[in-house]
Amino acid sequence: MFTAARGFPWSNVIQAAVIAKGIFPQLDGHDISKLLSSLRDALSESLPSLTPVHRKELTQFFVDTCITRRRLFQAVVGGAANISIIRLHLELQLPPTPCPLAMGSDLHEWEHQRKKAQLTSALKQKEEELKNLREESRVTLEEIRVPEDEQLDTHGVLELVRVTVKATEGQMLASLNREASLLGDILQLKLQLAALATGRLYSPAPASTCH
Repeated sequence: MFTAARGFPWSNVIQAAVIAKGIFPQLDGHDISKLLSSLRDALSESLPSLTPVHRKELTQFFVDTCITRRRLFQAVVGGAANISIIRLHLELQLPPTPCPLAMGSDLHEWEHQRKKAQLTSALKQKEEELKNLREESRVTLEEIRVPEDEQLDTHGVLELVRVTVKATEGQMLASLNREASLLGDILQLKLQLAALATGRLYSPAPASTCH
């Protein structure tokens, strides 16, 4: 294949194959000088008509094949019965994976602090909303406007109060419902904060698995 690819005449291709067939069995020997001498004689006898360029290429091919790669061919021809092949095994050593860090603390502590901050912020917001709701103006007896030109007896005053309360009862009911809802939310947030603190106090932190 080498000679055909290099444009050797077919007669020389055949002769090169014959030379290779005779040279390869000699690879079992250990005398390099004898092998080179046999190669030189074979080229001179079998391929005397080679051009200088082809002779140089073929000689270089046989030298590379028979000398440089001699041990490999010995393994192929001899079945690798007594040939030891040295194999380099490269192993890339990577540094150990570090434990996840967040803001200078481990992940467990960071998650605890983040959850605590969320609950505290929500609790503060609910308490502020409840405070504002309770400070809103509500109807009192002093705020009931009585016409100055009318003299009301007890029955008239009670009727005026009833009408006023009736007009504002929807607003009052909504305010009371909202207050009850806020109180429930505040209680739940406080319970969650207490549970978070209790769990952190009594539950051991998970052991680190990083080495």
